[in-house]
Amino acid sequence: MSYEVGTCFFCEKCMYCGKYLKVATCNCDKSIKPSKKNRTQKVKCYRNCSYIPNSNDIYAQKARESVTKFGYINVDLNKFFNYSLCSQCNSKTYREKKKFQNNSEQESSTADSIPSSTTNSLPTTPSIVFDDSPIPETEDLLLDPNPSFLNSSITTSSSSDASDSTFTSLQPFKFKLQIKSIDDTSSQPSSLIVIEKTPSNISNFKEKIQDCIDEKYGFMNYGKFKMIYKTENSHGAGNWLDNEHEFNEFLNYCDRLKKAKKLMLVIVNIQSKRKVSL
Repeated sequence: MSYEVGTCFFCEKCMYCGKYLKVATCNCDKSIKPSKKNRTQKVKCYRNCSYIPNSNDIYAQKARESVTKFGYINVDLNKFFNYSLCSQCNSKTYREKKKFQNNSEQESSTADSIPSSTTNSLPTTPSIVFDDSPIPETEDLLLDPNPSFLNSSITTSSSSDASDSTFTSLQPFKFKLQIKSIDDTSSQPSSLIVIEKTPSNISNFKEKIQDCIDEKYGFMNYGKFKMIYKTENSHGAGNWLDNEHEFNEFLNYCDRLKKAKKLMLVIVNIQSKRKVSL
């Protein structure tokens, strides 16, 4: 197949109607590069990128993987070319890049502290150029496009806690998400978030929250964030959500609210909202 610049190079998502072309077709003109002037409400954020040959940057590696995965017959990896990314693919790749850089710095620091024969330097040539920064928008986000909610009556039984936990983890998990800047004390709207099943641990849940922030608002470098949870529409201060113990309490609380037909509100306080310069 031929690559068209109006689709995400990493996941084949149309940058105009939002359809994943692996499973659906559309009539959008995907030969046109996304920009602020032609973007649609269905795909609010995007990144225009440039591939540089012979680079070992994580973006270049993923570009090569995509050529193999989708069989782009019109892409020559030995030449410079432009491509587009959806905000979710770009955000995940950027986090991988930062993680790799942090690990490399730690290894370099360790290597410098002890005698070593030879250390290999990492290439520093950038393989991606960004322009047309995405504009933050607000709307409800469903991570599962077609969630099937399981409606069942809750009865007291002699089943084990492990069985109850397994049943709960297989059900769609939903909550309200409110994103605020640490310096912003004004009230912000919340969004309904639905994921396929209950997250297994705090790390997995934080990844889901990051995906929500990236997909909904297009924040490419918002630093660290802190989470607080409480019952929706309650006036209490809420509880911190930062470690495994607090996460287990959070899940128990969610289960009690679900039985009471109420929703949990997760408030995410973002440290910063600055643009990334790569």
